[in-house]
Amino acid sequence: MGTVFEQALEIVFKHEGVLSDDVLDKGGLTKYGISSRAYPDVDIRALTKEQAGDIYYRDYWRSSKAHLISSPEVATLVFDIAVNSGVRNSGYMVQRAILAHGTSISLDGLVGRNTLAEINNIGNRLLPTLISERVGFYKRIVARSPSQKRFLKGWLRRAYSFA
Repeated sequence: MGTVFEQALEIVFKHEGVLSDDVLDKGGLTKYGISSRAYPDVDIRALTKEQAGDIYYRDYWRSSKAHLISSPEVATLVFDIAVNSGVRNSGYMVQRAILAHGTSISLDGLVGRNTLAEINNIGNRLLPTLISERVGFYKRIVARSPSQKRFLKGWLRRAYSFA
């Protein structure tokens, strides 16, 4: 695990609580951002920070292709979005942000060769549009499910922390 990942992981851990069992959180019991819904075979209460980091590296850092992004800032943001919203949603947000820069790209949520090339071509100029996509994503969640409004302020604070 490289230093960019380690720095990104520390940012994720700052946003994720230690242990939470909020009845309105659709993830259920959660520790370090790892939820029982996503990981039903993991003993969430006994989960260590190191184990959470291993899960993040394997299932979010590598799966979101953050390790192939040349800008550490963009890689960290993509990783954080994948952690908070899912790898596929992260891919869609990245692709919509790329489209906002006037580049033609397939909108399929998969970060492949073409998407990576555009991410690395646009570089840090992608940050504001990607943050905007993320904010829109959160607002759509609340519009579809008003019970989630109680989380919106924290989600927006997290999104804007990358500005």
